[in-house]
Amino acid sequence: SFPSFRACSARVMPGAEMTMTPEPEAAPAPETPGAFVPGTGRLSSKSGCNPYGAGYTLSGEGVSFGDAFSTEMACEPDLREQAQAFLDALRHVTAISFDPGGELKLRDYEFRQICLRCQ
Repeated sequence: SFPSFRACSARVMPGAEMTMTPEPEAAPAPETPGAFVPGTGRLSSKSGCNPYGAGYTLSGEGVSFGDAFSTEMACEPDLREQAQAFLDALRHVTAISFDPGGELKLRDYEFRQICLRCQ
């Protein structure tokens, strides 16, 4: 099982749960644990007040996310706007990295980033 990540940005609104859980289509081979494995899969979790999902492709050149879909439960307008901004940002991500502290950094071509921390 892969870890879940929680947004670590100070700009996440109070009460917003912004998480990301990757679900790869194929697990890494047992003989090479921790090795880079290009592949595809799905993301799921919460983007504020609603669950979301999206496909992803991981390659030697970076990562890309497909169009995200989300439920539309009633939530505060500010939380809904933040959730939509998060999902829109995912579509523009091209690079993935981990910093020494274990934070996952997703960046777009303009170096804007989404910061996530393992839960």
